[in-house]
Amino acid sequence: MLRALAVGTFLVAALLVGAAAEAQSLRGSGASLNRQVEQADLHDFSYLENANRVQRFVDAGLLVPLYETRDYWLKGVSFPVARPAVKLFIDRLANQYRAACGERLVVTSLTRPLANQPRNASQRSVHPTGMAMDLRRPYPGPCRDWLEDTLLYCYHVAGVVGVMMTYVMGVSDASVLRRAADLGIAFQLTNIARDVMDDASAGRCYLPQELLRNNGVPPEQIANPEYRASVVKVAKELLRVADRYYASAAEGVRALPLRAAWAICTARGVYRDIGEIVLAQGESAWQRRAVVSKSRKMFWVFAGGMRAIASVGLRRFQQAAPRATDLWMKPGIN
Repeated sequence: MLRALAVGTFLVAALLVGAAAEAQSLRGSGASLNRQVEQADLHDFSYLENANRVQRFVDAGLLVPLYETRDYWLKGVSFPVARPAVKLFIDRLANQYRAACGERLVVTSLTRPLANQPRNASQRSVHPTGMAMDLRRPYPGPCRDWLEDTLLYCYHVAGVVGVMMTYVMGVSDASVLRRAADLGIAFQLTNIARDVMDDASAGRCYLPQELLRNNGVPPEQIANPEYRASVVKVAKELLRVADRYYASAAEGVRALPLRAAWAICTARGVYRDIGEIVLAQGESAWQRRAVVSKSRKMFWVFAGGMRAIASVGLRRFQQAAPRATDLWMKPGIN
């Protein structure tokens, strides 16, 4: 029996949730579910209760229908509708999948309202929001290898989130794409700093080896309380680097449509706050997960709108500050 490959999705793809990567695996985890729920909360996605609510969202254009194509087919999908970004991802992934191995991609689940969730579904499942999908895992062979390699690549390359979303927003200028990649990198660095102990408990380490060495922390001892003060120093340095990418990303907002700029400014503010919480908590930063309060998120909805108006309206015709030459840039974005 083929097993379903469950993939949580937001924005660009069904597994790029601005999240820290799960090392060399596409298996689900509690941490990945937490990140999916955070993204749903951040963007105020509704958890749809029943089929009537799903239809209302379709009528409002918040969910769009998916139809079988020569690149993919739907198997047992009760509600063949999803967020527009999910459909875009499926269309593009399926096209490349078929070109690579000659088979159609199989989608086994999309939006599932709460009333239709299976008994074994997690209570934190984001399927009722329309931002998730399940794919059928192919038999061992070239198709499975291609699919897993491709999804893991996407998962590990956080900057692709910003770049792809910028394309979706209708902007393809290379200078703006560089700023978009900067935002994705800043998000990922923030996630790494926040999830240090969660990752360490699962045998993972995403902190730069050089920083660990400079602070005298053996990678396998990150969770050891003896090294906690030094690990905090590493996280602080990582967040200082993230701040440089956040600042660089802000210069690209002026090129976006106003509504898109508003969403980006809001998300940027909320994610940067996560880093500020980690910094403020010091050695107790990982006793509980750093979470931005709902009132603070509402603040960023307002502040993000103001910043978007300023960036798009007042600064659009001003020259952006030069991008720092020592920031990493993906080859090919010229």
